[in-house]
Amino acid sequence: ERGKDIISYQLNPENTIPAASKFLSFDHFGFLWVNLFPQKGPLLCIDPITLQINTKINLENLTNVYRFMKSVIYISPLHIKDQPIGFVALFSDTYDAYLFSTDFSRSRKLHNSDLQAFPKVKQVGNRLILWSEECQIYIYDLKETIDSIVCNAKFTTKARPVDVCGVNEPDLLIISCDDNTVRAYLAKGS
Repeated sequence: ERGKDIISYQLNPENTIPAASKFLSFDHFGFLWVNLFPQKGPLLCIDPITLQINTKINLENLTNVYRFMKSVIYISPLHIKDQPIGFVALFSDTYDAYLFSTDFSRSRKLHNSDLQAFPKVKQVGNRLILWSEECQIYIYDLKETIDSIVCNAKFTTKARPVDVCGVNEPDLLIISCDDNTVRAYLAKGS
């Protein structure tokens, strides 16, 4: 809370692994999502056990085709209370994140005027975490609809965040940083 880390641990990695996170992501239900929008292909939801396609979303079949959709660099499904509520997406021509309803008929821009670099975004429990190379962290509370999602916290980390994850009990936000540290933050309300 308020950007104060409560635990810090120094890591010494030997190798770095290339990030597949721009094209592949797993949702809360264990399905693999493959984003082929940048190659003008579909968004696929694949059962990882049978490798069968459960859902295939083509840009041509959407009721609203957003002009920037082909510049998507990251897209991931969102859920709350075991129900899908939509998608979060990042694009190569804006520092804003966008929320889309499950059928892509509605969208909402998450604009943060402090961001001067391309953000990263991840769902952690019932929160959406947005961060950038500028060490800015934005925490949004997820609600049942994309229109009711609000930013409830913002803070700056001491080092550039690489990835985030969370723990429910106790309510912690864990951030790995590029200075080879892992930092734990108390979530709001803890």
